[in-house]
Amino acid sequence: MNYVGWIRQVDEGTRAPAYLVRVTEPFLWDSMKEVIQKDLLGGNFLDFNYQEVAFEDLSGESFLTATETLPFMGDRRAIVIENVPLQRDEVKKNEALLEILADYLKEPNRSTILFLHFLGQTPFKGKVFKAMAPYLQTVDLYRLDRRSLESFIHKRMGAKGVRADKALPAFLADRSGYLDYQSETTLFSVANMVDVALGMSREGRLSLEEAKAALANPLEESIFALMDAFGGRKRSDCLSIFQDFRKISMEAGMVFNMTVRQVRNLIGVKLLRARRISLGEGTRRLSLSSFEYRKLLSFVDKYSLEELYALHRKLFEMDVAMKSKSYDLLDGMERFFASI
Repeated sequence: MNYVGWIRQVDEGTRAPAYLVRVTEPFLWDSMKEVIQKDLLGGNFLDFNYQEVAFEDLSGESFLTATETLPFMGDRRAIVIENVPLQRDEVKKNEALLEILADYLKEPNRSTILFLHFLGQTPFKGKVFKAMAPYLQTVDLYRLDRRSLESFIHKRMGAKGVRADKALPAFLADRSGYLDYQSETTLFSVANMVDVALGMSREGRLSLEEAKAALANPLEESIFALMDAFGGRKRSDCLSIFQDFRKISMEAGMVFNMTVRQVRNLIGVKLLRARRISLGEGTRRLSLSSFEYRKLLSFVDKYSLEELYALHRKLFEMDVAMKSKSYDLLDGMERFFASI
């Protein structure tokens, strides 16, 4: 069963007591965990009903305690165990705990749904795996083919409220390099590239020509370096990267839109962390991947909340100035980065 098949199962209200999720595309795994929280558990009482733990941090006692815990104000709990060691050279070292998992699967708690994450396609089919396999439903989160990749791009643009030329998903799929032989590009990179292109959208529309303009620059990856430098409050790096943009006359609007997004996300992550909101709930609320959310968490201590609000006000004033008078956005953005 692939990702779409699993979503269909959730929509139909059917579920297995335990899943083995074989992963080579981490973006889909992050997305699946969001669906577990939002749709399978209804997004309610996740601190009680959703538990995510790395296998290396698990013991037999803590596993059995987790699986025997009853759901709070609901009919199910979900336990996600990351990086279950089912590789040939890892099974023997972890055999005792894996056997406890295998024994549990024979008579699982019907109010608990267990998700075992395996990084790879082919677990070692030794005695432990053979004991587990009959009780596991398998979900394969592998790299996308062309049709699925174009659908992914189309849906991401739609989720952002942008209508695009019909030819745009195919162009972006090719431009990403994701489909190239032995490509190491992930959907995280594709999603970032799509967001760069969306920075050129106007009034909710994006043409093929505008997307090509956004991605024609060989320094396009520098915009993410700029956002990282800004998040890390590295003023000199921001100004150095921005000067490179000026030399090639990069579209200032794209830099502005990405910066607005970064400031808003920094504010959101800082507020959620202060309220001790879990990673899973935080990514759901802000519609971010766990990869991006964790990166933002590493930045938020560089700014106080008051400073972030002040930066947001500056960007709002720049937006007003652009719409009400003649305004040099490149100069405005350079002054903005200099101010940090």
